[in-house]
Parts: sequence; C-alpha cells; structure tokens
Amino acid sequence: MRPGREIDHKHDGVHAIDWPEFAELCKKLAREVIKRGGTDCVVGIGKGGAIVGAVVSAMLRCDYYPIRLSRRHAGSRVKMTTRVPVPPSKDVKGRSVLLCDDLSVTGETFKIALIELGQVGAGAVTTAALARHLHSYEPDLAAITSDAAFVFPWDRDVLVEGDFRLHPEIARGLAAQGLEAPGAPKRSR
Repeated sequence: MRPGREIDHKHDGVHAIDWPEFAELCKKLAREVIKRGGTDCVVGIGKGGAIVGAVVSAMLRCDYYPIRLSRRHAGSRVKMTTRVPVPPSKDVKGRSVLLCDDLSVTGETFKIALIELGQVGAGAVTTAALARHLHSYEPDLAAITSDAAFVFPWDRDVLVEGDFRLHPEIARGLAAQGLEAPGAPKRSR
C-alpha cells in the first residue's frame, strides 16, 4: 500500500515486504526479463518504482533512467490530473525499455508513462510491477500478486516528530479497514 493511495476495496490482510524479500522479488523480475529476451534499459516510475527500477537495472547490468509522475506535493494529494515533473530521458529512443513501478492498481501510472515514453521514441516497452492486487491492472510482469495491503520497506518507517514510526497515512488506511499495522502489538481479547 502506498501512502495516499485511496483504498477502494477490502484487502485480505497485510503483506509487509521487508528488504530481504524486496531483493528476492527484484531477482524474480530480473529473471523474467531475461526469459523474455532481456531489455536495453530500465525506466523506474518515482518514487517506489524508481527504487525497484534501479535495483533491477543493476541486477541486469543495464542503463537506468527515472521518470516521475505526480498528483502529490510534499506527500499529499493536491491535483486531480497527473503532471510529469521528470520526463523520461531521450536516451531511451529506439531502445527496448523495462518500465517499473512498485504497485499496480488502476494502471493509470503505467498508461501515462507509456505515453511519455512513446513521445521520446522508446522502442518496445515491457511493464513490470513489484506487486499487484488480484483485480488490478495487469502489467506484463509482476513479482507478487495478492489482495493483501502491501507495505513497502521504503514507505514503512518515517520520521514523525523526531521518532521513526509507521507512515501515518499507511496506519490510517489500515485502521480504516480494521487491519493491524505490521509490527503492531497484538490486541488482547
């Protein structure tokens, strides 16, 4: 679950991905890319997809480029339309691209990124998500599919008033669904 993502359906529990599992999921994506014939470069959709993309590109030993699409400012959703503060590099022109994001939900982010890549002349594009929900947009590749609320390691612990705590937006989203936050003390019955 990404902070600020509106929860539009009931999740089946919580899947908190830790750093070791993240590495294994990235390896799974890299292996699938190789099975499909490889790629010339990787484009990661910031912020979470940039982390996935950078790691997968390092594993594949190929060029990495970021793209950033946003409806947010300073962590809060502020716009109804998506803007592109960091467009894709023109260095992808004519090259096969692996387009990475952390979570596939509606597919809107992938669709906008695909349009942007087309505008700079990218060659064939393969979409990949670290995680996707069962009834979400299906990218070409996904390392894990589940209806759990995903909590990624880079979103989990944030500084709040000088202490690291579970991201408040994640805590609120989970609480709204009656789900326990990862690492939360068990409630006595």
